[in-house]
Amino acid sequence: TPEFGLADFDDAFINYAISNKEREVLSRKHDGLRFATKFEEGMSIFSISKHKKYLRNRDYGNIFAFDCLIYNLDRGRRKDKPNLLVEDDNYLLIDHELSLPFIDNLDSMYQLILNKFNQMKLDYEYQKHLLYPIIKNYHRKHKLELFSEFEECLSKLDIDKVRNTLSELNRLNIATGNHQRIIDYLCILKDKANIFSRILLSCIA
Repeated sequence: TPEFGLADFDDAFINYAISNKEREVLSRKHDGLRFATKFEEGMSIFSISKHKKYLRNRDYGNIFAFDCLIYNLDRGRRKDKPNLLVEDDNYLLIDHELSLPFIDNLDSMYQLILNKFNQMKLDYEYQKHLLYPIIKNYHRKHKLELFSEFEECLSKLDIDKVRNTLSELNRLNIATGNHQRIIDYLCILKDKANIFSRILLSCIA
């Protein structure tokens, strides 16, 4: 992911550096700091027809697994918005605002996700994912190790870093939704990383 920071838009920027339309959109947002990411020059918007060979099998597996974990609704649903940038063998994942939908929703959505997980299923339309057609067509022997790297990373995830980041964002008055639910969710998946990997394999079987 790109380097990130927290941006403070002062009056000079708001009044003179952006358009009227952008100013109107900004007026409907919360006051205070904004989440920002570093602009990366020279990268191209990913296209399966142009860039399929740029990435390795495990890269595709990691990206797909990551989006399934965070329930990202916005990588591939629109052909002009893959939210994946590439340059040679390097790639960046961007724009994850349509993720973790259960943190601002009713308990029933979160419980449904957990119930599906216990049934070895995902309550996620993974078939619409940008990379699903690619990994779905892999040979069986390539599929078997597709999520092994992601499984290892998930099993070693430092939950305290996530917890501390959420606490710091709250301290800065930046809303994070029900962040205890995020922690609980990640703890469950970390403890059952091998099961999550098996569920992913079943999705592309």
